[in-house]
Amino acid sequence: MADRPSSIKGEQEVELRKKLNDPANGIRGFTELVAWFNERFNAEINYKTLNGYVKRKYGASCKTARKSHVKKDPDALEAFKKNFESDCARLIAQKGGRYECVDLYCQDEARSGLFAYVGKGLTARGVKPVCPFQQVFQYTCLIGAFSPITGDHFELEMPFCNSEMFQRYLEEFSRHNPKELKVMILDNGAFHLAKRLVIPDNILLKFLPPYSPEPDPAEKIW
Repeated sequence: MADRPSSIKGEQEVELRKKLNDPANGIRGFTELVAWFNERFNAEINYKTLNGYVKRKYGASCKTARKSHVKKDPDALEAFKKNFESDCARLIAQKGGRYECVDLYCQDEARSGLFAYVGKGLTARGVKPVCPFQQVFQYTCLIGAFSPITGDHFELEMPFCNSEMFQRYLEEFSRHNPKELKVMILDNGAFHLAKRLVIPDNILLKFLPPYSPEPDPAEKIW
């Protein structure tokens, strides 16, 4: 069956596509999208028409938004991207060719755990069920680094995420392919910046701008 002729064409289609491909577009639902479209183009498109169009054309759907810190500096983020290659080259040059190879790793942590769950109970109308309960939360931490170039990776399961655990991770990671120089991208977590950390010689730390985890592909691993 042939597609029906679209009432959204030309400039409208271009701007609508741009809007929906912008993760920070500020549109919280289809009702707001209709309002934006009609105001932007002085149009009178209805909810059903636009809703069906963007679902068919772009696979649009409402999703839980990723938080973006209000203190994030867009200029610092752009400078990080622009200077990334030269900054890495400068870091690598400090080692004077002492290693057989170099790889880039993206580092992150994740916490997984269990917590007490209160289920349902069967009672008469107007009677709220009561059950014995004790708050319990058990968790473990995973610290990992992943290379988007070679696919190599190294993870450790730790009881906590703190500077002591991160020091242990660095030491173990250093022993993984010890003749390889590892450039590690990581965020500005407090334990990543602890003054007592001793960085192994074959690991170079490249920090992301503050409040800007988005460039780190490891964020999507967990």
